[in-house]
Amino acid sequence: MAQKWYFLLSAPLEVSQRAALADTLRAHLIDWRAHGRPVTYTLAFPYGWFIEVAVEEPLTGCSIDALFRRVQSATAAMGLSLCSSEWVLVIDGDNTFIEKFYEIVKKYRLGQWPPERKVVEVRPEGLRCCALEASYLAIHLR
Repeated sequence: MAQKWYFLLSAPLEVSQRAALADTLRAHLIDWRAHGRPVTYTLAFPYGWFIEVAVEEPLTGCSIDALFRRVQSATAAMGLSLCSSEWVLVIDGDNTFIEKFYEIVKKYRLGQWPPERKVVEVRPEGLRCCALEASYLAIHLR
């Protein structure tokens, strides 16, 4: 199974930006190595908000650190910003937006979170769109 890393952007990518970002990422990852060997990877842009980097071979801490640095550099070169882990992608019908997880929990506790609204969570096997109550955030709803 592939290892996957997800990077949430602060704004959605336009379709026209995806190819340019893929090219920029490839340029920044051209000499990415693990144990002296080039890393083979694929790129995707799920929901238009995430950068997904998938690799088949196991990676070590140094090559993972290099990935994070290079993705940050590539996105900065394009004027894009990455979100910290406190941000969550929210899907509300046809609308998608990001919100800080503690604001989501606060809205839920105040009864201001519509039940049809979904969150996208990062799981080891990939992204999962689900109801807030079924997500990893559910532990904080009590």
